[in-house]
Amino acid sequence: MQLNKTTPFGQKLIVVLLLCFAASALYAQGSQGIPQQDFGNSILGAAGSEAGTINAVLAFEKMQEAADAEYKAERFEEAFKYYHELAKFNDKFSQYRVGFMYANGRGVEKDMAKAYAWTYVASETRQKGFVNYHVQLRDGLTDSELARGKELAEEYFGDYGTFAVANQAKRLIRKQKRECTGSRVGSSCDRASATGFNCGLTSQGVIGRECMTLGAIGLPSVVGLQPTDLRNAEKQLNVLIDTYNPGRVELGELELIED
Repeated sequence: MQLNKTTPFGQKLIVVLLLCFAASALYAQGSQGIPQQDFGNSILGAAGSEAGTINAVLAFEKMQEAADAEYKAERFEEAFKYYHELAKFNDKFSQYRVGFMYANGRGVEKDMAKAYAWTYVASETRQKGFVNYHVQLRDGLTDSELARGKELAEEYFGDYGTFAVANQAKRLIRKQKRECTGSRVGSSCDRASATGFNCGLTSQGVIGRECMTLGAIGLPSVVGLQPTDLRNAEKQLNVLIDTYNPGRVELGELELIED
């Protein structure tokens, strides 16, 4: 079973990280009580760019579009490179796609343990299509594949899950808050957010880590935010960090989600 972004199973459910006093819209409850998020596709304030620069959200979306275009054209090796990079920044569809490509040897050497691990992380939000694909894949593994897959899943979950990416973003915001202390008109905090980072894709489709982190969580930049907005963004990141804290959240053995 292959999912895609145009079907209900393949669509990433939308949770908007608003920067201006909309904390009530931060997350929606998933089918088993786990918040579901869409890092990068549904954040307000992401429009606009200038020659030579593009904001982090739009850069992240360009990477997603490039991955989808390569996959559609059946240039699977190139598609895998894009999806794998996006997966490391908690893009749930890309995590699923990387797992699918490992399971089918599409653009990469077949590796069922890695397929298990990536689809496990993709299922963090309990989205039905991702969970069901993971469970069906898991049930066909050998004992050794399953054992190795679980080891990798723990590693990937810690490195590339919501908790990890939200903490990375929080560090960037804290850095900017220090620079904005006591700011006045004309300071770095008052610059237009669209030019906060030079996030243009290189010819290899690579953008910087800071840009990827901010784009993944839906922040156009941190440079263009007022101190109050920075504090508000940090508060909302704290909700994500608390919700997805590995010490509190254990995915465990996932089961099929029925209609």
